Amino acid sequence: MRQPASIEVYREMWHGFMGWCLGQSPAVSLTSLDASDLQAFQSARFGTKSADLSLSPRHALRLMRLVDRVLRHHAAQMGEAPNTAVTDWLMEHPEVRYAEASSADPLPDFLSIAEAKHLIAFLSSARPRPG
Repeated sequence: MRQPASIEVYREMWHGFMGWCLGQSPAVSLTSLDASDLQAFQSARFGTKSADLSLSPRHALRLMRLVDRVLRHHAAQMGEAPNTAVTDWLMEHPEVRYAEASSADPLPDFLSIAEAKHLIAFLSSARPRPG
C-alpha cells in the first residue's frame, strides 16, 4: 500500500466505512464493532453500484482486510486483545473469504469411475485382509 493511488483508494474505502459507522445510532466504534455491524454495512452497500449490485466479493475482502488491520493497530496501541469482528464475519461468508483464491472451481458432486476405482484400491491396500 505504498503507491499514492493505492493509498488514496484505501483512504476512500476507510472514510466510507467510518462515515457509515458514525451514522449509526448509536455510533459504531472500533471497540464496539462486531460481525453484525459488518453485515449491516455490507447490506447497506446493496444497490450502490451500477446494475444494483452490492460490493463485489473481492472489494468486500479488501475492505475487511483494511478494517482488520486498523482494528489490530488500534488494539496494539491500546494494549488490548484485537477485535475479531472481521474474522468472525469472514467465517460466515466464504464467498468473500475465498474471493481471491486461485481456483474457485466447485468440488465435484461425485467421483468419476476411474477416481472411485483408484480410491477403493488405495483404501483396500491400507486395510489388512483376514487369512
